[in-house]
Amino acid sequence: MRVRSETLNTLIDCTYEAAVRPQLWRTVLHDISETFGADGASLFAWPYGEENAVWSKGLDGLAEQFFACGWHTRNLRFSRALSVYQAKSVYTEADLFSAEELDTLPFNTKLINPSFYNCFFTVKN
Repeated sequence: MRVRSETLNTLIDCTYEAAVRPQLWRTVLHDISETFGADGASLFAWPYGEENAVWSKGLDGLAEQFFACGWHTRNLRFSRALSVYQAKSVYTEADLFSAEELDTLPFNTKLINPSFYNCFFTVKN
């Protein structure tokens, strides 16, 4: 998928605006996910909890389950990401988990895979 540079520039500007006006994050994340053909996008900050998370409307159902069922306390992505954080600027779940783990970890088998959300990546600043 190719994204026009004007679109990227607009998204970057909106991201900076959301950094100082947090009420804009849901809209910005929605725009980002639409631009890249994703169902949704989310941001999490430490400490890891609902009060430090924001997601686009496309992930409302998944986010509700994620927090209501306590999956945020059992998600290994954050702890695994710490091990590659210094080495890479962009990484995917394949950098954090083996293919077997992605098929068998309860977080994936009970939450992610049944929801058809099976792609994850992160970017550090």
